[in-house]
Amino acid sequence: MKNTKVSIGLRMMDRYTSCGVARVFSVTALAFWIITSAVWADTAPKTQLQIEIDTRTGSFTATAVLEDPIGVIALPEAEWLTIDGLSFQGMDIPTADVSSAVIDAAFHQNRDLRMTVSGDFPKPDGNFASSASSTDATYSIGPVWFPVDATAIRDHHVTVIVPEPQQIAGTGRLMRVSREDGFEEVRLAFTGSSDDFGLFVGPYVTETSERAGVPLHTYFYEADAELSERYFDASGTFISRFEAEIGAYPYDEFSVVATPMPVGLGFAGLTYVSRDILSHRYMTGRSLAHEILHSWWGNAVGVTYESGNWSEGLTTFQADYGLAEDQGPDAARDMRVGWIRALAQLSDDQREPLSAFRSSTHNGSQVEGYGKAAMVFHMLRDELGTAAFQGGIRGFYATNRGAIAAWADLQTAFETAAGKDLAWFFDQWINEAGMPNLQLQAGDVTRGEDGTYQAALKLTQTAPAYRLSVPVVIETVDGPIKQHMNVSGLSHEAVITLPTEPISVQLDPDFDLVRHPLAGELAPTLRSIKGQTLVAFATSPSGGEGAIAAALEPILSGASVTWQDELDIAYDGPKLVVGSADELADLRPDALGPMPENVGQSATSLWIERDQMGQLWLFLTFDTVESLSEDLRLLRFYTGQSFVHASNGSVSLSGVWPDGNANLQVPFDPVD
Repeated sequence: MKNTKVSIGLRMMDRYTSCGVARVFSVTALAFWIITSAVWADTAPKTQLQIEIDTRTGSFTATAVLEDPIGVIALPEAEWLTIDGLSFQGMDIPTADVSSAVIDAAFHQNRDLRMTVSGDFPKPDGNFASSASSTDATYSIGPVWFPVDATAIRDHHVTVIVPEPQQIAGTGRLMRVSREDGFEEVRLAFTGSSDDFGLFVGPYVTETSERAGVPLHTYFYEADAELSERYFDASGTFISRFEAEIGAYPYDEFSVVATPMPVGLGFAGLTYVSRDILSHRYMTGRSLAHEILHSWWGNAVGVTYESGNWSEGLTTFQADYGLAEDQGPDAARDMRVGWIRALAQLSDDQREPLSAFRSSTHNGSQVEGYGKAAMVFHMLRDELGTAAFQGGIRGFYATNRGAIAAWADLQTAFETAAGKDLAWFFDQWINEAGMPNLQLQAGDVTRGEDGTYQAALKLTQTAPAYRLSVPVVIETVDGPIKQHMNVSGLSHEAVITLPTEPISVQLDPDFDLVRHPLAGELAPTLRSIKGQTLVAFATSPSGGEGAIAAALEPILSGASVTWQDELDIAYDGPKLVVGSADELADLRPDALGPMPENVGQSATSLWIERDQMGQLWLFLTFDTVESLSEDLRLLRFYTGQSFVHASNGSVSLSGVWPDGNANLQVPFDPVD
């Protein structure tokens, strides 16, 4: 054998990137840690892990044993880690220069690998990293300090030792806790992808309870310990809900673990949440529901990312949208409108098929992977009916639990439940980018001898043609009547028989379809001007144009702003007008209607309107350049709003104007 690194199968390579994808959320939006894996084996090979962490300094030592490795072994290569020892069943391997290497299968020949490592976890710096340590929080996510192979699912047997009063939480089952000589030792058992393993340590107050037959744990800081019962109750409610909709909860327990960092992660049977938002009511609503549902979708049933991540859309549909439906049809419609509004803001070159979506941080848009995908499930339920749809969900889980699954597996499950071919549905909504562009025309109305009315309608769409069942609502002298028009080509004409005289007709007024909104159908939001060229006029130029552009950058997104000495009303594009509240009232076109309320009651007011010609007007009033910068420092969180009022660096009022779709009713000609 040659005495070189190559001779023992060590290959230098670029930084190893696992198949798992970390999904991080800020304090305003949750995201999740997800996996790719093959079918779970009945008896998974073992990974033995032991780590001792001194949280006072961040130093650690660890031993890992990778039993029966398959394929290439990837060694950890974090800069803060040193590989101290490496051996295959008693045969030592030189450790020099192997921290960025892999070990080929031809060399290890499925022999158990034993590795010892040491190092110092990096200190938290406010940005998310795979590992960090302080006296307030220590965490390690994925195989950053132990080796992995090509095996999709492993039994991880983990022993963790930390100094008291630190408490240990981790992915998997809590097998044993012991305390001796000022140290806590915890043993965990986790079956799954190594990418999914998470270890979390902190000076927690731990509470344990049981709901829906599932042991529940909270690891909160002392100031938040009183929140445990709220989280137990909400967790039990959501576990029971999703068990009824899908099937048995797939894990032995569920834990909520707090962190001082403004991030959060979701794991199999565990969520790691910023303590700053633990007390917010929405956390024990849709956010926690979404986290818990990922125990089924994305964890118990893994994702074949190469063909698209379906789990985010299905989780958003069943958790976020499902709870909105519980609040009533108006709340559900509002959520659908929000998704359509966000989709409409994408340019053609930004649109991708759902089969290309991986995660919100990788090769795709969250607007599509979450919102559009959830709308697709909404449309599929309308197509199949609730009973067949729920049967498809349960069948999909029963068939694919413990495996990875693709959109094609969802198609198979729903086809089986409904007893019909759905290839056309999945082809157009999963494999194609974009959404249909529809127009509705009202024709003649005639009255039959039997007293009924026949109303002629024509529905058109631009290429490519979608196969759709389009809801239309016909307003009659006796009230509204809902019908559907089935279209598969670029044009479809129909005559609808009605019991009473029709007055007008409206296309999909409840936004049950993924489609382009009609012109003027949705109220504009601040992000509506994104990327467009603006002309701007200030009633009292003060040299603050640069500061104004900087404050508005979250909605300008690099778009150019041309400042003018006089307001160019004829400009065929968005216009920005800056001045006092009284000056803006004088300059604002009369056709826009009354001046919005609350303008002038805050130090800074920013709002957008659309005139009758479809042109956008952006209005801004503020006290000083300094106050403007402070008041709009969080504007990036309000780009989906039509107006924002702020003072002293805080937003006091924001919202979206009422939509204009009531004005888009197409009138019928009077009956002859």
